[in-house]
Amino acid sequence: MTTSDQLLAQLRMLLEQTRMAPEKLGGLAGVSENTVRAMAKGSARFPQQSTLESLVRACGQDAKPWMDAWHRANEARVRPARISGTQDAQLQIDELTDSVRQLSEQVATLIELQTQQDQEQAHQVLSKRAYYRFLHALPRAEFQRVPWHLDAQGTSASPEQPSCDEVWVFELLEELGEMITDQGRLPELLNILSWFTPDLAGSRTPFEAGETAPNLVSKADVDHHLARIRDCLRGYFAEIGGEVPPRPGGQPTSA
Repeated sequence: MTTSDQLLAQLRMLLEQTRMAPEKLGGLAGVSENTVRAMAKGSARFPQQSTLESLVRACGQDAKPWMDAWHRANEARVRPARISGTQDAQLQIDELTDSVRQLSEQVATLIELQTQQDQEQAHQVLSKRAYYRFLHALPRAEFQRVPWHLDAQGTSASPEQPSCDEVWVFELLEELGEMITDQGRLPELLNILSWFTPDLAGSRTPFEAGETAPNLVSKADVDHHLARIRDCLRGYFAEIGGEVPPRPGGQPTSA
C-alpha cells in the first residue's frame, strides 16, 4: 500500500472481514460510529494516524504494517501548493477543524461508553438490593394440621377439609427454595407460581392394620403461603423495573 486510495481500500476490506457492527467497533476503537460507517463505505477522508491505529487494533490486527503504509501514503498524498496569505491560512484552519472534529467524536464516544457502564453498574446495585428485600420479605411456612375423619368402623378415612400431604408440601418447598436461592431463576419461579395448584390428599379406603396414615396440612394454608411468595416476587420485579417497592403490609413506600 503506497497511496491513500490503496490504504483506504484495504481498510474497507478489513472492516468487511471483521463483520463487527459499526457501533461496537467504534466503541472498541474510541471513534464514532459515523466515522466507522464512512470508512466502510469509502466516503471517509484520509484518516489520521491515531484513528487508523485504533481501528486496526480493534479489528485484531498488528498495527505496525498499517502505520508503515500510512506514512508511505501520507507522503504520497497530493497536497495543494502552499499559497501565502488568506488561502494558506484557510488550508491550515480546515486541517485543524477536521482534527478537532475527529477528536470531538472520540470524546463523545468515550462519554457514551462511560454512561452505559455507569447505568449497568447502577442496575446491578438496584438488582442486588431488590433481591435482598425479596429474601427478607419471604414468609415462614406455617401450616395447620388437618385430622382424618374416620367412619364408624374406623377403616375408611377422608380429610376433614381440603388438605395436602405434609411430606409432599415440604418436598415442594425444598424445590422452591433451590430456585429462590438462585436469583437468575426467579422469572421461572414466578411463572410456575402463576399457574401452580397444590395436589389434594384423597380419601383412604381402607386403613390396614398397623398402617400409619400420612400427616395432612390445610390446603388453604399452602395456597396462602404460595400466594405470599408470589407477591414477594412481584414486588422484586416491580423494584428492578423502577417502581417503588411495596411495604410488607402491601402499602407502597413513599418515593
